[in-house]
Amino acid sequence: MNTTQEIMDLSRKIAWEEVSRECVFTCKCGKLLTGFHEAHCGKFQKAVDVRQRFVLRDAGFYKEPKNIEQVKVNLKTSDEERAQMAKQI
Repeated sequence: MNTTQEIMDLSRKIAWEEVSRECVFTCKCGKLLTGFHEAHCGKFQKAVDVRQRFVLRDAGFYKEPKNIEQVKVNLKTSDEERAQMAKQI
């Protein structure tokens, strides 16, 4: 697997977890939240897509020139550290 795909997979996982944590009992669409529902709900998937863009931005993926290794390190940081990086941008 190439490095860019690894970054996309990791950022998608982080975004999925963050959106899932936001929606405790009900989904973005208002239905009961289950693992099966998360995997098939269009509104939930859209929310994950939007969050993934923010995760990538906060990790520095869109900066030029790209430092892929630094982006990987930034993605593996904790939520608190990501919040601090977002404030700096």
